[in-house]
Amino acid sequence: MARYRFWIILAVVAGAALFLLNRPGDDDPPAEPAAGAPTTQPASPPAGDPVADPAGPPTGPTGEPAPGATTPASPAPAVEPEGHSGVTEEETLDPAAAADAIAAAERFAEVWGTPHPQWHDQVTALTTPHLGDQLAIAYPPAAEHRVTGDGEIHIGAPEWARVGVPTDDGMVVLDVVLVDGEWLVSGVDWRPE
Repeated sequence: MARYRFWIILAVVAGAALFLLNRPGDDDPPAEPAAGAPTTQPASPPAGDPVADPAGPPTGPTGEPAPGATTPASPAPAVEPEGHSGVTEEETLDPAAAADAIAAAERFAEVWGTPHPQWHDQVTALTTPHLGDQLAIAYPPAAEHRVTGDGEIHIGAPEWARVGVPTDDGMVVLDVVLVDGEWLVSGVDWRPE
């Protein structure tokens, strides 16, 4: 029994040694891809390339760059074009435009919240064509929603604003856009109390 155990252990050790010795190493040529298999580029850049190698240039024993090695250049700071990043003063409504946008939103909220036989015609006269088409199939309000306060701009840009108009049972939040010099409602959201 001991003799069989010896031969089994020897066979396992020999198999492991052959496996380790037969592994492809760094100096072996790359294996040819199978016919029809996609070819890929190496995943890592060549060593010592100061631009592509994140480890940087080769160093000498003191940690200093080896003679003849170049250090990578620092990346240039990102420069954003002027007027194209963040919110600038140019991206807000001026006071006169804000007053006109609020007035358009308040007019729409009054008409939108009042049941009337001509409701569809009245609301679509104050909207963009796209919203008008959507409201053409909407039901008029069953009960009146009276405006109870002044509209307030939630967000504003030169030709667009989101305006909240309070009513007796919720808030009408309207997107208004400037079209051919006239502020028209392009979106409606109802936030009941």
